[in-house]
Amino acid sequence: MATPISFGIGLTLISPISTSVLETVCTAISILLGLLFATLGAIASGNEKKKKGYPAYGTVFNETINTILYLSCLSITDLVVLFMGLALVPLYRALQQNCIAILHFIGSVTVYSLTFSIFLNCLIVIKRIARLLTI
Repeated sequence: MATPISFGIGLTLISPISTSVLETVCTAISILLGLLFATLGAIASGNEKKKKGYPAYGTVFNETINTILYLSCLSITDLVVLFMGLALVPLYRALQQNCIAILHFIGSVTVYSLTFSIFLNCLIVIKRIARLLTI
């Protein structure tokens, strides 16, 4: 978790998140979430074909399922944070500047960290799916 958080802090210091980035990430995460559930259904339906004769298949299969479910939880959390960020945009005029700066920094770090963590875990899922297909 240190790498995504440090990446989020660094990227926030370079470029704080804007409304257009929030909307783009929200769209991408929503599409990814649908893809994850479709992949989960495809993997679960192909389990019985290759289970016999390959003891490592069950381990890789279970790890892949767990990683996809973890990614789904991260994606849903990221979407909740994104929606909160979009909902707080109209309230910026009512809050003090210090409060706005702190909320903006924390929100930017959270969104960037979750998005980077989702990206890294997607690479792991792709590797495991490739392993499942080659067994």
